[in-house]
Amino acid sequence: EYDATSAKGVALLGHEVAHVQQFNTAGVLGFVIKYGWSFLKNFLTNGFDGTKAYLDIPFEKEGYAIEDRIRRDLGASGEKLCPANCSL
Repeated sequence: EYDATSAKGVALLGHEVAHVQQFNTAGVLGFVIKYGWSFLKNFLTNGFDGTKAYLDIPFEKEGYAIEDRIRRDLGASGEKLCPANCSL
């Protein structure tokens, strides 16, 4: 379950913001074509492994790299980033 007050939740949000930036840079058609082509190429060259094909998409690699960096910077303990009475 997504929790915006946890390091994991903020890291996931960072991953998704990376996709927004990629989308804005590539445009709708560019993003869809690059994403889809990358998946198809990876799927065909990685033994029809959908998970590996997905993880090898350059857009996803960038998103996961940002997510990992945020987790490292904030700490991956799963603890809340704000007190119990904090609302986001």
